[in-house]
This record gives sequence, C-alpha cells and structure tokens, in this order.
Amino acid sequence: MNTENKCAIRTLQSDAKKAGTLVFPQRGKNDWNNWGFSNSVSLQLSKGKHILTIIFEEANDNMNGEVNAAMLDYLRITRLDQ
Repeated sequence: MNTENKCAIRTLQSDAKKAGTLVFPQRGKNDWNNWGFSNSVSLQLSKGKHILTIIFEEANDNMNGEVNAAMLDYLRITRLDQ
C-alpha cells in the first residue's frame, strides 16, 4: 500500500530515558481515520509507578518531510510473563 511515506515517528521514553521508537503508519492514501496499532516496544519495568512519555524529537522527522502527524487513541500495555 503506497502512503507516500506519510507516517508519524515518535520517541518513547520511560522515566525520562529513551525506551524505543514508535512508528504510526498511515493506513492508506488520504485515509487518516483508519485506526490501527504501531510497532511494539518491550520494556522491563520494576514494580511501582513509571512515567511513559511519547515525544517528537528532531530525529523523528520522516522521509516525507511535510507530514508527520499522529492521532493517538489509547496506549496498550501488555504484561509478558518470563
């Protein structure tokens, strides 16, 4: 599916430290209301409270150069048993 490289890229931080990169793809040409999931990021979190932050940094510019917008509906957190 060609979306003209219109995806949003963001940095995920956990407690103010870089935890990974999120890519929010456009799911079809001119189709900004077709919701789906980004890539997943695995984190090891100790017991207790943590602050997760999604930020835009200079390194998050995408190839398109003009469009780098994201709409976030919710954040899904899944426990992975070891």
